Amino acid sequence: MTAKVHPQASSAPVSTTMGATTTEKTTFTLWMKSLVFHGRGLAVFNQDGKVAYRMDNYGEKCSREVLLMDLAGQVLFTIRRKKQGLRCPCWEGYEGMEKSLSTKQPSFWVKEHRSRHFFQTKNLICEVVNDSLANIENYEIVKSTSSKSGCKITNAVGKTIAKVKPKQACGGVSLGRDVLSLEVDPEADASLVMALVAVHGLVNGQI
Repeated sequence: MTAKVHPQASSAPVSTTMGATTTEKTTFTLWMKSLVFHGRGLAVFNQDGKVAYRMDNYGEKCSREVLLMDLAGQVLFTIRRKKQGLRCPCWEGYEGMEKSLSTKQPSFWVKEHRSRHFFQTKNLICEVVNDSLANIENYEIVKSTSSKSGCKITNAVGKTIAKVKPKQACGGVSLGRDVLSLEVDPEADASLVMALVAVHGLVNGQI
């Protein structure tokens, strides 16, 4: 199956340094399946067909806690769902492996934006903390109107920094709802974008 998702797929590890950015737009292939267990999860391939990120849910759908890792198993983000009473749940992300999440400041929050119109698509509001609470960056995960799995991530001024859409083979043939294409702008932190995309997948029940 992996070869079908990305014909040049390789198990060689790639660099996923936190905060790393590139000088040109980067494209990833997302496979909404566990790389190891062929169950629920996420496997991400870079443009060379090498695995860049992975997430395994061990067969559990919409888990309350997931780990975004690189191929070697290094945890880049611990993502946990937090209940907020009767309000929409909030997802919190912590850099690295966090066992005692209540004592550490989250690196980001993601929560659903409540719309006044019941049938209107609900986007996800994100806040990313840099160094201290005094430095917070705002993002929005805008859901696609044409695809449940598609979305785009915009910054505080409305610029799109990443976009997810169904991946198509040559000739425009869709590879299925579990295979997506992610395009990341050069100024964006690819690891952070991947964590936000993972939250979008968790909210939609894809992971």
